[in-house]
Amino acid sequence: MRLNGLFVLGMICILSCNQSTNNLHKKMQGLWKLVYFEEYNAQNRKWQLDSQRIGYHGYLLYDGVGHMAIHLTPKDYNYSSSDADSLPLDSLKKQFAYLSTNYVYFGNCLLKDTAVTHTKLSATDTRDIGKKAMRLISFQHDTLCLTTAEKVKGKKLKLSWVMVK
Repeated sequence: MRLNGLFVLGMICILSCNQSTNNLHKKMQGLWKLVYFEEYNAQNRKWQLDSQRIGYHGYLLYDGVGHMAIHLTPKDYNYSSSDADSLPLDSLKKQFAYLSTNYVYFGNCLLKDTAVTHTKLSATDTRDIGKKAMRLISFQHDTLCLTTAEKVKGKKLKLSWVMVK
């Protein structure tokens, strides 16, 4: 009798976990626009605007069935490009460095509890293909907050997004 009770309790837990993951998929599904980047200040234990990423633009897309895409660009990113054939080598190097500040990746995503793991299928930085990025999920009213589980260039980052209507 006790074994049956444990089995039923276990099934309820499994089903409720699956239901909460489905609810999270639905809540995250759609197109999100970047509001701002924050970095964690370990000295005062507070989040503050990331001074190196003020004015960044970006979009995040979750399709609700396990796929995602992200596009991040700095404040002064300009989509126009010069005629590469007419540029000297130094200018080409500057142009390449500038264009590489545009970051895009597409991937599969796996939701588990309050975290999402992105497995990168394609990326502007090809060294990232196949790599995983885990983000901790929280919501503040209608704002989706994704916090890096790992440090990025020595910083713990939180990106805040609002749904595009």
